Amino acid sequence: MVSGALDGLFVEAAARRADAARVLFIGGRAEDHNTRERIEGFRQAHERRGLATKPTDIVPCDYAAEKAQAALGAYVEREGHLPAAMFVNSTISLEGIVRWLRLGGHDMNDIIMGCFDWDPLAAAFHPRLIMMRQDVSTMIARLFDWIDTPPEDPTMRLEVMPEIIGHSAAVPGRG
Repeated sequence: MVSGALDGLFVEAAARRADAARVLFIGGRAEDHNTRERIEGFRQAHERRGLATKPTDIVPCDYAAEKAQAALGAYVEREGHLPAAMFVNSTISLEGIVRWLRLGGHDMNDIIMGCFDWDPLAAAFHPRLIMMRQDVSTMIARLFDWIDTPPEDPTMRLEVMPEIIGHSAAVPGRG
């Protein structure tokens, strides 16, 4: 499901003629289920475009804004440039990413960003930000359905597609 949202980043990168191989996943914890799923979606989105995912393309650095800020600084120092696009694991991490970009004097229009979280204030900070809003109402309703009628397979996973919110040119099928 995450890989579908990442498609918007790649579409936007192609529209801007940016290097689609330079897309960074940043934030979250590698041992956290949600982060692992998002990283897998990141890899799948790369694979669909025939791109390899390098270990340096994935920077799980926890959820704290300060840690994301430091991790982006370390990434840019190591790589020698900003990524063409970033998929940020959460709005908390996004805060640190935006802070690093602003303090460094970077133009927010120079980078394509997506975030797996939705916050109305964060969504308003930049018109090109692509965000994913989880469908909490559907998730809760399906969970209660499972409580009332448990699935035959107790290992079955419940997945609910999030809504993709963002720049219409960046999101396939919107605009």
